[in-house]
Amino acid sequence: MKNRLMKAVLMAALLIAPNLAKAEQQKSLLDIIKERGTLVIGIAPDAPPHGSIGIDGAPVGFAPDLAKAVAEKLGVKLELKPITQAVPTIQRGDIDAVFGSTTPTREREEVVDFTIVYNWDYVVPLIRKDDSGDIHQYGPPKTVSTTKNNYAAELFKAAVPNGNVTYFEQYDDAVNALRAGQTNAVLLNRFSASTYAKRFGDEVKVGDAFFSDPQAIVLRQNDSKWRNYLNWTLQGLWASGEFAELYNKNYGYKPNFNLWSDRGLQPGIVK
Repeated sequence: MKNRLMKAVLMAALLIAPNLAKAEQQKSLLDIIKERGTLVIGIAPDAPPHGSIGIDGAPVGFAPDLAKAVAEKLGVKLELKPITQAVPTIQRGDIDAVFGSTTPTREREEVVDFTIVYNWDYVVPLIRKDDSGDIHQYGPPKTVSTTKNNYAAELFKAAVPNGNVTYFEQYDDAVNALRAGQTNAVLLNRFSASTYAKRFGDEVKVGDAFFSDPQAIVLRQNDSKWRNYLNWTLQGLWASGEFAELYNKNYGYKPNFNLWSDRGLQPGIVK
């Protein structure tokens, strides 16, 4: 009798253990963040005015400001981590989300998830002052550069099949290579290109846009509770006007797009 009881207890434990592990694995980041008391957000260190590192060493820009607003809504502290590669960082679980300028592509959505598009930009070439602004003129032996995993490289290859692309860890390195004559153009978003053009106005300029770039927040896969919370919070900030205020503060003008659709916010989002 005693042996039977012990076997029954052991079998029950074996059945319960996988279910507990599964429940822990399925626990939403939203709940984990609330328990932890800290929201950990990855931001780009070299994509002003969306996100960069200020003179005091602290992250600045639209993304850090928006992350702060989300943390305040959650009632938790905020930790900002500068990162250079959004998808691998999310996959490792180092951060809760990436508030960057990542384009949601089909290939990326096989390994991570995205929020609704929260920014629209244009991909442009940053070029030297005396060069043409037309990206289609950058065929061989011309070379363009960008950062690793930047979707702009694939767009360039599609537009200029015989063009060459070199990669750098950060945009600052790519821009310095352009200034040194090691590359003919740097592919990046218009906002960042304009910032570099102001900084090095005697040497570089912004070329013609060749792609409209949707950007979304990067999340781990299959966590709809956390994704839904961010989508609803973004739209709530839009409805209250706070999103536009933060955008205007950093970009110098209010967003020229709608956050959820061109017909309004998601039903159920109230001002």
